[in-house]
Amino acid sequence: MPATLSVKKDGAYVVGASSGAKIKVAGAYVDAVGLKVKAGGVYQGGASPGTVPENTVPPVISGTLATGEELTVTPGTWTGTPTPTLLHRWEADGIPIPGARGLTYTLTVNEAGKDVVCIETGANSNGAVAVDSNALTIPVVLGPELLLDPSFDQGTAEWNTTGWILTLGQAEVQSPPSPGTEVYSISNAVVAGKRYQFSMVVSAINGANLRFNYGPGDVFNTVGTHTQLIDADTNGPGGIICQNSGSITATVTSMSVKEVL
Repeated sequence: MPATLSVKKDGAYVVGASSGAKIKVAGAYVDAVGLKVKAGGVYQGGASPGTVPENTVPPVISGTLATGEELTVTPGTWTGTPTPTLLHRWEADGIPIPGARGLTYTLTVNEAGKDVVCIETGANSNGAVAVDSNALTIPVVLGPELLLDPSFDQGTAEWNTTGWILTLGQAEVQSPPSPGTEVYSISNAVVAGKRYQFSMVVSAINGANLRFNYGPGDVFNTVGTHTQLIDADTNGPGGIICQNSGSITATVTSMSVKEVL
């Protein structure tokens, strides 16, 4: 049968939640009007008592930091009424990892060089709160050099010299005829869908904007060694793109690529 709530008011119990009656919930007195009571396992009447989830100890992730190894999250400690349900989502450099929603995650090459965290959400009928675990930086492990011709630094025909001049082993951009002029130097071993570390050494540059042409990447316009991890979206030979046309120059003294294992 339906439950009837009696509330003490002015020293006497009265049936129902009378106007002005108060009840203590989660340390604070609130209006009793509309309050639910639990009878036969079911809340009846107005709004059930409860509190929003609150995390008191954050989750912790641990494991071996290498491709193919498993990370595990130890759930955090939560308060809240009803008892919060815990949900998990793994991220790498702030980007959700597709399908990674369990207590464990097996690392792939895609996480190399990134910070991995597990986002834990405590949820109940009163709300949801998300907290981050500690972050683990996944190291980059590289395979052997994939340059097609290791004699490149002494000059080699492996470079397509359209718009480029080889001088003492240097590939020098001399006013490329159009944007997107490329130098080819990398092995056919490059495979779309794999991750690689690309490097180039620029010893001189004047107005040029250079980038690796295997996928979305940064543009470099200063001298020095430029290294970047790229998820290749192109198979086979490729190299550096000069994105400028007109009177610009750049001297690239070496370039290399290694697969991320």
